[in-house]
Amino acid sequence: MNSVQPGYWSGRFLARAGLGDGDHYPADRVSAVEVTAGSAAARVRGSHARPYEVWVEVPVFTPVQWAGIERALSADAAVVARLLDGTVPAEVEALVATVGVALVPDATELVQECSCPQWSVPCRHLTATLRALARSFDEDPFRLLLWRGRGRERLRARLQTLTAARPSTVVPAGPETGRVPSPLPGSARAYWLGEHPEQLAWPDDHPPQDPDPAIRHLAGSEIVVGRRNLTDLLQPLYEDLTSW
Repeated sequence: MNSVQPGYWSGRFLARAGLGDGDHYPADRVSAVEVTAGSAAARVRGSHARPYEVWVEVPVFTPVQWAGIERALSADAAVVARLLDGTVPAEVEALVATVGVALVPDATELVQECSCPQWSVPCRHLTATLRALARSFDEDPFRLLLWRGRGRERLRARLQTLTAARPSTVVPAGPETGRVPSPLPGSARAYWLGEHPEQLAWPDDHPPQDPDPAIRHLAGSEIVVGRRNLTDLLQPLYEDLTSW
């Protein structure tokens, strides 16, 4: 599995959010972005003495969606190993998509708010916060998962539980590994009795039973099919079935 290239997660987020290479607000004016489930918040110093409060919110995945995501992730042993090792490989995004949701939100999912007096959304302070948030995803991609509602430790615990419950598919070593199955006999009779049925013998204390008792229960049946009694019609078939 290829490792994530530097800047991968920030690039994915900025592209999905519709932010290109426009003017960059000074990064040192943005505080560390605090990420919680569904919300990212920061303070941005602008022209006023008091920093502006900035929030960017996204929908969190439902418990049902997260259960599906965890099952999809746990099915890929290599991805699980990387997640438990503390990294988030790029393949996670595609596995999340199999559940019908997108890990990296697009612009339509972002609810943005800033305390500045500007009317435009996003304003310069929001754009600066989004860029700072993107950089934080490169530093710790688990923040992106947390933003969608699942913290690192809970996700790791769920993956450990799911992988432990998954049945092993390891093929046992030994002489049986290369065993070629025998071909099936050419007839049903040979399948049940073997290739040499004449060698079969009944034990002395268990002689073969009369093959007719079942059909005799129909003796005297009043059911008539095509002017023939049902018992007479079934007798040849029953004899064929019990003859071997």
